[in-house]
Amino acid sequence: MFRKSKSSRRNDEILVKIANTVVYHTNMLVRDAGEAIFPSAAVLGHGGSGVVFEVGMTCPQ
Repeated sequence: MFRKSKSSRRNDEILVKIANTVVYHTNMLVRDAGEAIFPSAAVLGHGGSGVVFEVGMTCPQ
C-alpha cells in the first residue's frame, strides 16, 4: 500500500483507501482496437470505490 506522510499531504488533498476498481467494457473495446483508434497513449475512463480517511483543511465538506 502506498503511504504518504502527514507532513507531505496538502490541505487540498483527500486520503482515500481504495477498496475496488473497475474497467468498463467500452474501455476494453478501445484497448482491443489498438492504434486504429488511438495512435498514441490514452487514459481511458475507470471507476473506483473506497473509504475516505482524511479530508484536508481547505477541501469542501
